[in-house]
Amino acid sequence: MTASRLTRFVDLPGGIDIRTALVRAQANAEAYRGSALELIDQAIEALIVAGEDVDAATAARLAETIRSLAGMFELATLEQSAASLCDMVRALVERGAWDSRAVWVNIRALKIIRQHGDSENLQEVLEGLRRLGARAAAGRQT
Repeated sequence: MTASRLTRFVDLPGGIDIRTALVRAQANAEAYRGSALELIDQAIEALIVAGEDVDAATAARLAETIRSLAGMFELATLEQSAASLCDMVRALVERGAWDSRAVWVNIRALKIIRQHGDSENLQEVLEGLRRLGARAAAGRQT
């Protein structure tokens, strides 16, 4: 069994305690917040520019980028919205029926959520996106 890198540092003579290691790790991650937010904004802008003509591969790739980065920096609402877009794209591709209008609504929601921050007031938007994704995946009119 191999120990994690953190475990090895903690176990070394004169090693650091777990709290100190976690604080350092969080500080290191925070150093990348600005560039991560820029990458999120670039991905959202690329989706907006592609518009309703965005293809499934591009939508999935950019939504996954947004989801991953938002999750890393605890932007829960943005992460959930991007995950909804990922799920919708996957379901539409599996069903073989691309619904550009439903995808476009989700893309616009990403931009709105990014502009308004991680607010509990956006929970209704997330619920609407979930319902939209379920309808699109089931093949019902969106």
